[in-house]
Amino acid sequence: MLYVQYAAPAGTFDQDTFAAVKAQEEQASNFDWPRISWIFVFQYPVVEVLAVAIREITEVAGTYCSSSLSPRFGHLWVLLLSTLAIGPCVLAIFRFRGRMKNLMKVRRGMAKLVAVSTILSASIALADY
Repeated sequence: MLYVQYAAPAGTFDQDTFAAVKAQEEQASNFDWPRISWIFVFQYPVVEVLAVAIREITEVAGTYCSSSLSPRFGHLWVLLLSTLAIGPCVLAIFRFRGRMKNLMKVRRGMAKLVAVSTILSASIALADY
């Protein structure tokens, strides 16, 4: 959402903006990349909530072992679900940034994205201990 705000600070993010960006691209894409990016980014919170629910259910059932990667335990499946959800999300964010970087040059969006990601990763890592 930060990148969307940087690309359209006045809140006017309409089809003309996407058409101008698409015209600047060297390769023609035949799909609606803004909508697909939106789906890839916002599927992650939903899938992550589902992964947390699965983790809690398997912990209560006694089939969650955080130190084992055996398919018998829920840890492997929660880890797989979270990993498969974050990949398209990060890819969509980087592709959106790559396509919109001319609109948000002065904002230093990549530095802010790295800073926020580092803080979130550190807080998640500390929460596990």
